[in-house]
Amino acid sequence: MLIVFHQWRFLSDENRARAAGLRRGYASTYTRILADGVKAKIFRKDVDTRIAVFAILGTLNWTPEWYSRSGELSAEKVGDRLADLLISGLRA
Repeated sequence: MLIVFHQWRFLSDENRARAAGLRRGYASTYTRILADGVKAKIFRKDVDTRIAVFAILGTLNWTPEWYSRSGELSAEKVGDRLADLLISGLRA
């Protein structure tokens, strides 16, 4: 993930194109999940899906930069807290 989201500029043209495709795929998946959640009235209808997807991906992609295994919380606990924070902000 660090390469796909942070070091992609240093990849060969072929691998850079592959990484860009992965990034688009992740964004599409999250966009679909959010749209489905809005339709099901799980998420607020006034959510700007594009910004929400960028916020979610930005949070997830930046986590490896600051997370430390030797820190106070396990990776699972950090994941749970991030998920709660992101999802709670989207609930209807």
